[in-house]
Amino acid sequence: GVHLEGLNRQDPFEVAYLTDGARGVLRAALASLMDKGLLRISGDKLVRGEGERNNLHSVENAVYVRAQNEEAKSILGNKELKEAMDSHMADTKERLTRLGLMYGESGLGPVMLHVVAGWVLVEGLVVWRLWFAAEHGHHNVGFIILLGLAFLFVVPMALNIPNGPTARGKKVIEDLQVSLESWKDRLAAKHDTSPNDWALAAGLFGLAALAGTEHAAMASAMPS
Repeated sequence: GVHLEGLNRQDPFEVAYLTDGARGVLRAALASLMDKGLLRISGDKLVRGEGERNNLHSVENAVYVRAQNEEAKSILGNKELKEAMDSHMADTKERLTRLGLMYGESGLGPVMLHVVAGWVLVEGLVVWRLWFAAEHGHHNVGFIILLGLAFLFVVPMALNIPNGPTARGKKVIEDLQVSLESWKDRLAAKHDTSPNDWALAAGLFGLAALAGTEHAAMASAMPS
């Protein structure tokens, strides 16, 4: 079996979030809402349907409220919707971070403070050394200038903290994709599928997983 490392396989939105962040959750929510008849594609727009909404996941409700009349082809790039997905999945991200499956912001503050303090100190020393050289007529300052430029550009690049799944998280997703590949391929022929099935397929494999199924129109209208 797949070693899930604490990932909740039964929650398609958690799987989707580890797979592709807010975009993955948005894919999963769209697929689930369409299977429930709460969203459909009309022309090139998304249109809300009528149905039971009492048991919707918070991310599904957020998409349902915001998706009316949005262009299907650009919905996955909708900044407001992706920010809503991140907000609703904040607790999930914190849990996945504790499990070592995702990168998080916790604990980075002190590290960044030390790095920035060191950067300011080095740049200050470079400026002082250039001033000192100018005052005493020294001209061999090429190395000092290069050092200053290196710290000026390299350190901010180093502060570009990684986001998304860690190496462990990626391994879990890759193993899960391999494990569920045949299940995904059989979805089109199944007659007892649930909204969670479609949410998991879309979140884990992308909307291309819906091609050839009853939700094929969604796959073609919303390139993932």
